[in-house]
Amino acid sequence: MADGEDYADCCNAESGHRLSTSLLDFSPNTQQDWKYLQRGCSFISSEHSSLTSNPPQPKTMPWIQRTIKLPPLPRGFHLVTHEVLAALPEIDQITTGLLHIFIQHTSASLSINENADPDVPLDLESSLSAIAPEDFPHRHTCEGPDDMPAHVKSSLLGCSLSIPLCNGSLALGTWQGIYLGEHRNHAGSRRLVITVYGE
Repeated sequence: MADGEDYADCCNAESGHRLSTSLLDFSPNTQQDWKYLQRGCSFISSEHSSLTSNPPQPKTMPWIQRTIKLPPLPRGFHLVTHEVLAALPEIDQITTGLLHIFIQHTSASLSINENADPDVPLDLESSLSAIAPEDFPHRHTCEGPDDMPAHVKSSLLGCSLSIPLCNGSLALGTWQGIYLGEHRNHAGSRRLVITVYGE
């Protein structure tokens, strides 16, 4: 293709003569909204430009949000990855997205950590108990000696997690799992609000 062959002849535009290019063939008399493109003598109608300026958008899923209720668990760290996945079978349909998990309590927490060695959750519990011991002179003691340390542990670890979704799966590392940290000696059930968005 010679230089300029794919551009309209600007000399004919204002005279209303028919313009021809190797890409488009149309009359300016029927297309009023001419737009300059790369050069002063290059025109294209909005009808034709819309074919390229508005490419097809990827299909997005609606927001999905569910609350799951976990049964009472003993004090310590518990893997809940399978429970989360079981509550959201739609994850299989998501190519790219995000999963957000929020625990609605102040004496429990969420964490991502190693899911293979059973000693890991035991060490996590003993380490946090050393950081926030029950015999510390707390002021808030009306709910038992384990309550204020539970609040401290919850603040240290946090109440929410965000995990990428990739090709229908959680984008967790090989040894990563989702833990619920139960910090009370005799806790009740725990609620997790799970939100998913993706395409």
